[in-house]
Amino acid sequence: MPGLALETALAEHEAVVDSLLKEAGRYASALKAWKKACKEGNMSNRQKAADQAARLAVGIPASAQTAADWSFDVAGWLASGTWQREIADALSTVGLIAIEVASDKPSGALLCPPLPLLPEPDKSSIRAGRQTVRSVRPSAVAAEIKRLRARAAGAKAQEFLQALYGATRQLAGVADLRATFRAIYSLFALTPGWKKENTELDFGQMVYALRESGLETTRDGKRFQIQLASGKVKERDIFRVYGDDGREHSFYAIRFF
Repeated sequence: MPGLALETALAEHEAVVDSLLKEAGRYASALKAWKKACKEGNMSNRQKAADQAARLAVGIPASAQTAADWSFDVAGWLASGTWQREIADALSTVGLIAIEVASDKPSGALLCPPLPLLPEPDKSSIRAGRQTVRSVRPSAVAAEIKRLRARAAGAKAQEFLQALYGATRQLAGVADLRATFRAIYSLFALTPGWKKENTELDFGQMVYALRESGLETTRDGKRFQIQLASGKVKERDIFRVYGDDGREHSFYAIRFF
């Protein structure tokens, strides 16, 4: 199926499988009629059902050919830029925006705020934030992303805020409860495996989601302020993310008081 979009390729393949299901259904009905005729001893019906089953059985091996006909290179699709365009279009149909963003992967990344989408060609899957989406048909991805965004909107914001508070206390002590997001990210990254599952893109989007969550305090009543970069700060210390409005937002530090 070279040159086809994945959505189109799967739709065409699905249509062929549908025809096989119908054929299989007719074959199963003939077998049931055959069995019933045997049970009742109706020789006329037995012969009729047996002949029908024999005719329909000719089409059953077509399923093996249909399986062999599938040749879409899903790993290659995910490794190219094609997946971004197709999934962006699918997200648009369910009312979500998709933004192409820089990534250390040559296949690129998409952002559906606050979820970053990264391809995993070797697994034929897509990572959405911390979730692995294995149903990579664009329409299925869009439906799953819509569900994940709704679930992630506020559920993890409090947990993330508590983690930021704990990290800030460890980095700054109690005198001035302020820490840069870069310092916090570096601290979190000391935990084995954490950085692999939480890219800078993931972390930045979690900060954005926290700001938009409506939370005002930690569980023990500490208020917080997310600060933007001002003055002379290193570019690498700024986390740049995209919001629901498609605009870029820059975050630098957090202060608790």
